[in-house]
Amino acid sequence: MVHSLLLLYLITAGTAVNAASVAVSGNGASIQVQGRQISLRDRSRILTISEGNEQVGNLTVFATDAIELTDLEPQGDFRSGLFALVNKGASGNGGNLTVQANNLIVNGGEINASTLGDGNAGNLSIRVGELIKLTGTESPNNSFSGLFAQVYPGATGKGGNLDIETRQLAIEKVAQISTTTAGDGQGGNLTVRASDSVEVMGTTSDGFFASGIFAQAQGTKNSGNIIIETERLILADGGIISTATSGVANAGDLQIKASELVEVRGSSGIFSQPDYTTNDNNEIVPATGNAGNLTIETKNLLVQDGGQISTAALLGNGGNLTVRASESIQLIGISPGDFPTPSGLFTQVEPIRGEDGAVLVPATGTGGSLNIETRQLIVRDGAQASAGTRSEGQGGTLTVNASESIQLIGSQGGFTSGLLVRSRDGSGNAGNLDINTPNLIISNGATATVSSSQASGTAAAGNLTVNADNIQLENGIITAETKSGQFGNVELVAKNIILGNNSEITTSATGTATGGNINIDTENLVAFPGGNSDIKANAEENFGGRVTINTQGIFGTEYRNEPTLFNDITASSSLGPLFSGTVQINTPDVDPANGIARLPQNTAPPRIPQGCRATGRGNRSGFFVTGLGGVPPSPNDVLNRDAFWDDLRHLQAVNRPISAQVPQQKKADSVPMVEASGWLINDNGEVVLVAQLPNSKPDISWLSANNCVANPNQ
Repeated sequence: MVHSLLLLYLITAGTAVNAASVAVSGNGASIQVQGRQISLRDRSRILTISEGNEQVGNLTVFATDAIELTDLEPQGDFRSGLFALVNKGASGNGGNLTVQANNLIVNGGEINASTLGDGNAGNLSIRVGELIKLTGTESPNNSFSGLFAQVYPGATGKGGNLDIETRQLAIEKVAQISTTTAGDGQGGNLTVRASDSVEVMGTTSDGFFASGIFAQAQGTKNSGNIIIETERLILADGGIISTATSGVANAGDLQIKASELVEVRGSSGIFSQPDYTTNDNNEIVPATGNAGNLTIETKNLLVQDGGQISTAALLGNGGNLTVRASESIQLIGISPGDFPTPSGLFTQVEPIRGEDGAVLVPATGTGGSLNIETRQLIVRDGAQASAGTRSEGQGGTLTVNASESIQLIGSQGGFTSGLLVRSRDGSGNAGNLDINTPNLIISNGATATVSSSQASGTAAAGNLTVNADNIQLENGIITAETKSGQFGNVELVAKNIILGNNSEITTSATGTATGGNINIDTENLVAFPGGNSDIKANAEENFGGRVTINTQGIFGTEYRNEPTLFNDITASSSLGPLFSGTVQINTPDVDPANGIARLPQNTAPPRIPQGCRATGRGNRSGFFVTGLGGVPPSPNDVLNRDAFWDDLRHLQAVNRPISAQVPQQKKADSVPMVEASGWLINDNGEVVLVAQLPNSKPDISWLSANNCVANPNQ
């Protein structure tokens, strides 16, 4: 062991092999290595180590071209690499470890700045111009290749921060980057800035360990946060990014910013969740700490073939999951194999279960919320976005804001595509589901659901709210269902709602649960004929719910007392009419067609009633529709007056002032006044009222009935 300052210059190239080591300790003891290419192989090491209470110096390695750390057959924990450590029992702080190169290749080796004692670890800084490639090799004791700034079991010192800057970062074959704390010291933060891409891929042959980026709390102190900034982040073949807790401490937050794309494929995942350990008696010791928040910001997010992004709660609370994608989010499919899992976004309250599925430790923590913001959301082929609880803890809410559209399509392998907020297998209440988008399209059996499915419990389903311009269901389902506890409600606000091909809007309740309420506020509600699409608030062994529809027009469906094979609106109960709910359909007070004459449905010429008497020579009579004035519908109705006044005089004559002379009052013995019965125009163009028109016949009153009598021959 060297107890002094060591300056090691490798001007052209340098290679250490066959377990060669360079190490320093003591106050201020440092190592500085420079060269064009630097290579360490076969368990060769360069390290600084803090012993006792001494403060060790820094380790700096600089290569103008590349640094390669290779160990294809590691033995135990002994790997080729660069180390800045605080030894067990040491109270002095460790030094910083800095690596600079154009390329960094770690194939079975490691770079490590950690503490095993009471002193704090130094920081680990990696700055590489082009590529960092980390490749793992499996070892008998499951030690890993990669980059580490950790607090090991039994250590009380704080972990250092790990900062990575490069153009491309590739992690494969169970290599790892970690700032995990397994002792009693606070874990450090982990920051990755890769201007081009970050790729994480691969697992061990048994699938038990995975390549990944980790900041976990396995001891008594909180883990640090993870921040990843890149253009493209790709996880495939089981790769993982995780902040987690398996003890009393809290997991850190996980934040990802990818300017173009985040892609999660296969059994890969991004997680912030609790875990558990076992003690010496093989008893389960569940984590009591809280999970961290998980935030993803990108242009496009693609999760497919069983990939998952999630937060979870156990005894502690779950973190919130927030995804912001300026262009699109696509959740597609399920994982292959005999035990498939759906792709998607999840915030869950999950208990610890045995191999037979029985609950070993119930989860009592509160689930985090799931918040989705994007232009276009597509969920199809069995994928899901879900906030739920499967135990005693309260489930979180799910909020989706999509500025253009949401499409929920189909199912696969027993998994229904959709937006799901559920309480299953426990007493915890489900949260709410809020959807805001101009266009919501649900088809091929997909669903938007809030539900409670524990028949023997008291868990309540949440409420489901949709604000949209257009809601289109084509064999799609919007539902709030419950088997117990309080009921969930559905509220839809949209300009147009279209139902087709066996679609449903429902708050159906099974068992003894009460049916929830449905409130619909829309301009047009249309159900295509022949599709058996239903709006229902039904119940089995309790009261049905209430359906309220405010609409300008409702087409193709109607209220019925009970479900039929047609398009129905129902609020029934299996217990009978006395237990039925209510249906209220509110349309405008003013009918747009009010006051408009309705055209006759039968345009054939009217039949001549047989009660009209035939007159004229040879009883040859006719009955004609003459046009002006018309005829009444039947002989017993009044006739319209067909007389009119046709004044063809010049306007000047018409507009001349009319002078009326008031006659002088006659004496008592004068001729008595007679009521005027007509009028005429004198030579001066004046209107004069007269007692009787000369050579005139009485006009037929417009209220007169036609002179029809019964035909004696009938």
